[in-house]
Amino acid sequence: MTSIWVNLSCVRLLLPVLVLRIGLHLLLPVLMWKHPNTSVSIFKLVAILQVSRLILQILPAIPVIWDLMIFLLRIQLIIQENIPDQACLICPNHVSYLDAPIVFGALPFSVKLRLFFLGYRRYFELPIIFQLSRPLGAVPVETGNLMESMKMSSYILRNGKYLCVFPEGSRSVSGEIQEFKKGIGIISRELNVPVVPAYIHGAHEAWNPNRRFPRPHSLRIIFGRAGSPDEFIRLGREQLPEADDYKALSLGVEIEVRRLRERVFKK
Repeated sequence: MTSIWVNLSCVRLLLPVLVLRIGLHLLLPVLMWKHPNTSVSIFKLVAILQVSRLILQILPAIPVIWDLMIFLLRIQLIIQENIPDQACLICPNHVSYLDAPIVFGALPFSVKLRLFFLGYRRYFELPIIFQLSRPLGAVPVETGNLMESMKMSSYILRNGKYLCVFPEGSRSVSGEIQEFKKGIGIISRELNVPVVPAYIHGAHEAWNPNRRFPRPHSLRIIFGRAGSPDEFIRLGREQLPEADDYKALSLGVEIEVRRLRERVFKK
């Protein structure tokens, strides 16, 4: 296990993007003025627009949104180097709007490139939330639509990607871990993919559901050991012997997340 203190500079990461954007706006009128009657200007205009759009989408995708969301917060990443190099579910607790950016920023670059988040469609109705969530790989699904969730999850995981699901289903108002839903048990069991439990500490104080805006607060995130569906089923049945496979698996992941919570408080 390694502990890494990360000090992020939002200005340093945003400046190249802003300079590029301003430069393009200044350059395009010049091109049109110098070649008003030729097709060269059209080709240049289209090419620059396409390239600039691609760059401005890719550059913020990994570091900038992460910085925009939590650049005032001090983050301690406690990472076990055992996230499998294969498709898996990542299952953290859910207490804040910051949870997805925190998970995204804490994972290695190679995982970021293959990471998606499953979330309820109602959270993405605001255009600004939708635009901010796109670079994070957000996949909106209808609330309670298990078939849609299964189809999207199956497509992502069968293509060797990582899928982050918040098993509680909604943000905890109190900050305490809520009961994990059976959905992750169904996904993990039916697709036979491992689960990486995770615990986020401090996000509730930074931006809980009752606050309109975030505030500076120290955060910790810890990723536990990846476990197979059978391992979590056995763990869940130790506490609830009569549970079916799906419920036992979800309960096993919940137990492990609670254990991670205790480990964070011991630090």
